Amino acid sequence: MKLKLTFLITLLTLSACTTPTDQMEVSNFDECIAAGNPAMESYPRQCSHEGATFVEKIEDLEQPLSGDQKPCTREFNPVCGEVTVNCFTTPCPPLKTTFTNRCEAENAGATNITEGECVDEAPNPEGACLSFDGRWLEETQECEGMSADMCDDLGGTHNDCESACRNLSEAELCTLQCIQVCQF
Repeated sequence: MKLKLTFLITLLTLSACTTPTDQMEVSNFDECIAAGNPAMESYPRQCSHEGATFVEKIEDLEQPLSGDQKPCTREFNPVCGEVTVNCFTTPCPPLKTTFTNRCEAENAGATNITEGECVDEAPNPEGACLSFDGRWLEETQECEGMSADMCDDLGGTHNDCESACRNLSEAELCTLQCIQVCQF
């Protein structure tokens, strides 16, 4: 009997110390959820309490806008634009890049923006060679200094140790020197 009485007193004490959820003061999304209300599956999530709707705050993890950039919507309407690439030794051709929408492309400084995702074209071995600080040899369609992985990705044939004189048939003297070469 004593155990039942102690249990009953504990329950009464706990119920007196807690505030019923319908009497809780709710002023934001987190308090609305804490009051036991469900979150609506939306982005951002929403929660309703006694006729009021509270919207979840989403931290903006993106970089702050600068200069002439403008805020963009999150709509998915892909566009293709060209982005300037900085190369170490020579100018590089711009790279085609797919952006979520026109606003994102403009904020990234893209040019020649067209509707739709970028279409994969045949790889440009010369542009890839130059963008990775390689030396392009037009007459033999080779890139000196390109890694095996990049060469494979572009569909070329890689040789880790090619002769420096491989294209000089009239060379009288050639040093024993290995050059990484990707041939297309």
